[in-house]
Amino acid sequence: MATRHGLVRDLLYLPDSSPFAKLLDSCLRSRSARETRRVHARILNSQFSKEIFIQNRLIDVYGKCDCLDNAHKVFDRMPQRNTFTWNSIITVLTKSGFLDEVARLFGSMPDPD
Repeated sequence: MATRHGLVRDLLYLPDSSPFAKLLDSCLRSRSARETRRVHARILNSQFSKEIFIQNRLIDVYGKCDCLDNAHKVFDRMPQRNTFTWNSIITVLTKSGFLDEVARLFGSMPDPD
């Protein structure tokens, strides 16, 4: 496992967010909420913490790991949202049966540009 952690450490020093996207993909494959929270903590301490692509991936991964509270917290704390952001949170909540919340969010969506 030391090699894996060394790889993770090396990937985190690259100048773009793709290592975090790859780590989140790994969390998604394993459906590990614990690992997702660990990667999220690293993201929060990086220059990519406000990157919309990474935040959207976090919503998606948290949702697929059945961490709806975490997915919703990421969504609520996002300073900017795009269509993918709204689709992600609505999909997560719909698949989990929170249809009243979906209707509320859908009603609060901004008009498309």
